[in-house]
Amino acid sequence: MSFWHSPAIPALTALLADHPTQAKMRAILDSISALHRTVANGSGPQWRARPKLHTWQQTVAHTLRQLGWQSSGRWKWEHGECGEIDIMNDLQGKDETMHRIRENWRRQLFGKWMHGFKSSRVAAISKPSV
Repeated sequence: MSFWHSPAIPALTALLADHPTQAKMRAILDSISALHRTVANGSGPQWRARPKLHTWQQTVAHTLRQLGWQSSGRWKWEHGECGEIDIMNDLQGKDETMHRIRENWRRQLFGKWMHGFKSSRVAAISKPSV
């Protein structure tokens, strides 16, 4: 298996291109940013401990859970490596919240790249030579 056909390449490409070029991540960040603005100015949706399906809160919570964040309260999430985000906390600010989410996404891509790179190296080493 050549390096260029490695399963690690898509993660590395996304990592190097960064979030503006990744449509799904851009949409996620835009949604969280808009939610942050509406909650901060008091016009956001009501927090529900069990959000209804297909609502803004449920979509954001589901996405953050996929990125490894755990709900820790009203508009708050925690991550073992990236700390806490609190959409209602004006002191933390939207920029810091977005930074922590982007940093988490980059860490996840780097982990996928490392795992794929190691897997492709093992496959190359174990492949019998002719």
